[in-house]
Amino acid sequence: MEQTIKTELKNEFVKLSDLTKQDVDKGIKKGEFIKIPIVLKRSYNKKGIEQVSITATLVKPQFEQLRLTNGGSYISSAFFHNVLTMTKQSYKDAKGYDINEWKFNVLARFVKGQYINRDGEYYSLEVIFKQGEYITHFFDYDQVKLLDSLKEQKIFMPKWVDRPDMIQAIEITNDLEF
Repeated sequence: MEQTIKTELKNEFVKLSDLTKQDVDKGIKKGEFIKIPIVLKRSYNKKGIEQVSITATLVKPQFEQLRLTNGGSYISSAFFHNVLTMTKQSYKDAKGYDINEWKFNVLARFVKGQYINRDGEYYSLEVIFKQGEYITHFFDYDQVKLLDSLKEQKIFMPKWVDRPDMIQAIEITNDLEF
């Protein structure tokens, strides 16, 4: 009951783990949630090890293939396959061949907030695959600079939702996975 009272407040931020369908519907009406196209891809390296990625398109061409991370780290195979399973994606096409790329739209919101253990703001993209299945991508320094440039030029102006509670800072790297 306490959660219902909290979420009915007009500008109350609701954590992804606490979101209800009603919260999402309100957020869509207020422009806080948008639909974005994503692509899930899997491939195998020379040693036969599966490699997975999830990319999102925010604005073309600048953010056409934003490789999503989960809280600053790369997407695990288990998370990747859980998304496919929960969203009921098929692994085989009509002819029985393996599918290695899936495309569909998901809900997302842009969130900014403060760190507990570091000065400055963070900027993130929260992506919802299904209720209870989501990731938070933290924009790195270069991505934030690009978002600022796009905003200044009125090319892309996401609606940022302020998160009132502070979070622990994480290390974000641009290292590629091999």
